[in-house]
Amino acid sequence: MSADVTGPVRKSGPGVYKVARFKGAKSPSTAGTWGGWTLVAVYENKKEPLHRIAMWDGFQPLEADRRTFTVRLNGLHIPANSHGRAGVVAYDGYRGRGNDGLTVRAGRHRPLKVHDSANPANDVMNSTITDFGQEAARRPAYPDTLGFDSDVFDITPALRSGADRLTFRFTTRNPGYLLGALFVQADTRH
Repeated sequence: MSADVTGPVRKSGPGVYKVARFKGAKSPSTAGTWGGWTLVAVYENKKEPLHRIAMWDGFQPLEADRRTFTVRLNGLHIPANSHGRAGVVAYDGYRGRGNDGLTVRAGRHRPLKVHDSANPANDVMNSTITDFGQEAARRPAYPDTLGFDSDVFDITPALRSGADRLTFRFTTRNPGYLLGALFVQADTRH
């Protein structure tokens, strides 16, 4: 489930946000009901460089009968040597199982593994909330998020040659996870 919260956030301004009394969504998978939230904020500041923003907002189980899922983001027009980041929201990720992977492919170039110090290449969906491998500031800051992932990764190496299209490939072995959202921010000019 997604909601446009532009009005309340614009009215309240920067700060700490909390969510309460929301209903978990019944999953089409065997996992049952899940809940968690991430606020993806897109804003304009004329003092900052212009960025290209893209988002996939869905709910895709990856489990025994579907071990891969691909998200293609087209029409991006990202110039060569751009900086970029990708954020992933997922549910039911298991820490330490070594079963999950994520790659990004810019245009027709070879795919690159997406990972960092907190999210190993073979255990990306691992119950963490991180920004570029560092634990994100939050309250409460439990070390285990009970299956909830909200991670931001540096995808700059994939953008060396620029791209009109980015292809993200999510993979798993048992027991799998539930993909909730993907967002990308990349330079539009230097």
